[in-house]
Amino acid sequence: MDIEKLSENQHAEGVGCKAGPSETALADAIRQGDTRAFQLFYDRFYLRLLVQLKLLSTDFQLAEDICQDAFVRLWEKRESIDPSKSLQAYLRKIAHHLFIDLKRKQQLQQVWNQERATEPCLEETVLENLYHKELNDKLQEALQLLPEEKQQIFRLSREQQLSYKEIAQLENTTPKAIERHMARTNAFLKRYLREYTDLAYLFVVGLFLGK
Repeated sequence: MDIEKLSENQHAEGVGCKAGPSETALADAIRQGDTRAFQLFYDRFYLRLLVQLKLLSTDFQLAEDICQDAFVRLWEKRESIDPSKSLQAYLRKIAHHLFIDLKRKQQLQQVWNQERATEPCLEETVLENLYHKELNDKLQEALQLLPEEKQQIFRLSREQQLSYKEIAQLENTTPKAIERHMARTNAFLKRYLREYTDLAYLFVVGLFLGK
């Protein structure tokens, strides 16, 4: 639809000569990609939408940005426009969704900032967790080199947190015997992981040999 011809026809008929093309006519023209129709719609309804957004937010710049984005999104979605329905309502719906999405992002950012404030070393924590996993993999590799009996005793002690007395009952032996098993196993792990890195060695000493 040619928006200029539409305006001329309305003027010749004495219809809408002051108001210009109807909203329905603009919607149909915009849907077909008429940039002049879109500019007319923008000029006619921009301030109205801006005022409505200003009621939702005390931040004028935010309201202005959302208003601009809403018109851009309307143009991008022009092929989905239904001329039989209110184009203003469609525009308000787009703006409302943009506003909700932005507020949600701001809330998520606020939560993230709060977490960063309470955990300033978050990146270090992530790296530490990754390092711990790598070290644990190396530990499991070392355990596979031990006799099955020593592996079993070590896992009962370090993974299931059983006491030497409880392990001794399961293995039908004495707590002293379990203690000797653990001492030999820890000594082996220390030697094996010392070859890995010095830091890993210190970590294992603190984590596994404290009992």
